[in-house]
Amino acid sequence: EMSEAIIGKPNELLEINDDETIDPTDLEQPFLDITNQNGSDFDSDEENILDSATFHSDEELDTNEGDQESPDPRFDRKKHDLYKSHPYILTFRALILGCLIGGVVGAMNVNFGLRTGWTQGGGIFAAIIAIGVMKIISPIPAFTPYEAVIAVTAASSAGTMTSAAGLVSAIPALQLLGKKFTATQLIMWAISIAYFGVFFAVPIRKQMLVVEKLRFPSGMATAETIKAMFAKGALTIRKANVLLITAVTTSIYSLISFFIPWIEEPPIWSGFEKYGFTLYINPLLLGGGMLSGLRATSSLLAGSIVGWGIIGPIINAKGLVENTTEPTEYNGIRGWILWVGVSIMTSDSFIQLLFSIPTIFSGCVALIKRLGKKPNAQATSIQKLRLKELEQDMAKNHYIPWWWWVLGLIFSTVLLTFVGHFIFDLKFYFVWMAIPISFLLSIIAARCVGETDINPVGGMGKVTQLIFAGLAPGNQFTNLLSAGVVAAGASQCGDMMQDLKMGYEIGVSPRKQFIAQCLGIICGVFFVVPLYKLYDQAYDIGGPEMPAPASHAWKAVAVLLSDGFGKLANTSMIWGVVAGVIFGVLLGSLTSIISLFNRKVASYFPSALAFGIGMIVPPKQSITMFVGALIHLVWRCINKRSSKNYFYAVSSGMIAGEGVMGIFIAILKVFKVSPLVKRCALDIFIKNGRC
Repeated sequence: EMSEAIIGKPNELLEINDDETIDPTDLEQPFLDITNQNGSDFDSDEENILDSATFHSDEELDTNEGDQESPDPRFDRKKHDLYKSHPYILTFRALILGCLIGGVVGAMNVNFGLRTGWTQGGGIFAAIIAIGVMKIISPIPAFTPYEAVIAVTAASSAGTMTSAAGLVSAIPALQLLGKKFTATQLIMWAISIAYFGVFFAVPIRKQMLVVEKLRFPSGMATAETIKAMFAKGALTIRKANVLLITAVTTSIYSLISFFIPWIEEPPIWSGFEKYGFTLYINPLLLGGGMLSGLRATSSLLAGSIVGWGIIGPIINAKGLVENTTEPTEYNGIRGWILWVGVSIMTSDSFIQLLFSIPTIFSGCVALIKRLGKKPNAQATSIQKLRLKELEQDMAKNHYIPWWWWVLGLIFSTVLLTFVGHFIFDLKFYFVWMAIPISFLLSIIAARCVGETDINPVGGMGKVTQLIFAGLAPGNQFTNLLSAGVVAAGASQCGDMMQDLKMGYEIGVSPRKQFIAQCLGIICGVFFVVPLYKLYDQAYDIGGPEMPAPASHAWKAVAVLLSDGFGKLANTSMIWGVVAGVIFGVLLGSLTSIISLFNRKVASYFPSALAFGIGMIVPPKQSITMFVGALIHLVWRCINKRSSKNYFYAVSSGMIAGEGVMGIFIAILKVFKVSPLVKRCALDIFIKNGRC
């Protein structure tokens, strides 16, 4: 998940509370979570910039006639009344709605993640759909903000399973190494690792949310969005309608494009089409580009130009690759520049983790001080009253009982030990080593997410691969699976903390959110694993259509750690890897250092992680995402208010529409349904070629 490197640049002010205003330009936030894998390193922690970038305060929302409604009285609560005892909070309808929306988010993430390596948390998306649908239905009793929190919690936990289960990172990487898994095996693996992050989040929740009051920007943004949508009823319905109309239109377009391929990819001659520089009208990538922003997409495009447009033709002309006629094949230039891109991504992941050390250290110091502080018997009555208000969340009907997460942790450990040892050939002692490492790194991930909204899962995954390269030398499967356990814990822990922050701001007890999170996870597993297997049958995962860039990074690290540079084809490729490492370290360090003093200036520097990914994915994907970012820029310049109100609905609708229709198209491919018009039919007309 690319989360650690992509920075969003929304210009609106977020009204966080009565005495604090935060400018989102001060929040370096990732777009998507490739890592969470790649540091798929695009999993922004979730919930990532996708969510926080589009929040608008009540004052900024459209004020057209019909939108002027009084603030929802359900939010008018005293500070000490932290959690509500409302009859409609953890309801069946909220859980079902959240799980269904989570299935859509999972479908989006499987498709988009295998294409770009990025996944999204889906918090804002889930809020718009859940609240909008319920506003349209107008059920009795009315849908409450507390139910919206439950629905979003279930949806985000279900959608996050794409990255937490390793379906865009470790699992495809193992497949690239020749290891195949059945759907049953993947479901058992996903269930066995899915809950560690949730259980890890419980004991650190009070320290980070109640005592230190960390921001968790995406969770805060989702909470404020829920409040705004309940205050602006008419606008909420319009947003939901725009999202649904966009999704349906995109779905129809995707289906037509399957039967008439040249609609999506017109055979326009450019002179570089054999290197992948073609016109590609793909709504999913256009929507993803709109959400990613110019920094990420321009970095992707720059990586494509340098890798496929400059380095590729040079090494092709010099005969440094085996296949000089088919550049997009792995024995062509693609296999050469892939190593350069992976080295840039990996080195940048380590740099991001390195610059997180001060945050990690300060958190450890704060925790140690709190644990070592003795109760003060001379505390004044005012101090006691304040402490009582601070600890309201410990009421028996709101607090998560310690034995819930302890027993859950024991059960998950036993299950993972069994599944890993007997099904995946991951020795039990490696499982027992990976779990405590995952716990420690999950704490680090949660703190980084709380302070910066960035989850450095990518760097953590690489550190874990280094550790297990020493513990199990030469064993690539152990290396990848153990790193997958750690990444899953960090990914789900970050998502859980964002959701808990959202609930803390709205007034939903952590116990109810814990239940929703657990139910959402199990539903998400049974959504995303079958979808992944469907795409595995319909496409060549790791190939041109589904390049899975995050999995290539994981595989490359495992191969180099086990086999060394001898696995590379020639000396020139080794020099390419070295150059990639140097470039990634220099650019990542420069950006990180500048961001310490001025984050706005740093946001104008390229993202090393996105640059590396541009060398892995086909150039047409980078071009399309860049065009999507330009469309959003032009839209914002022409009509800023319209862009604010409907940008997220349109972009998410484009991704959701193709994500859902992609399921049906994959089924058609599995049953070998052919397009009505061959892609090369128009080529004959333009270039007098042959099919």
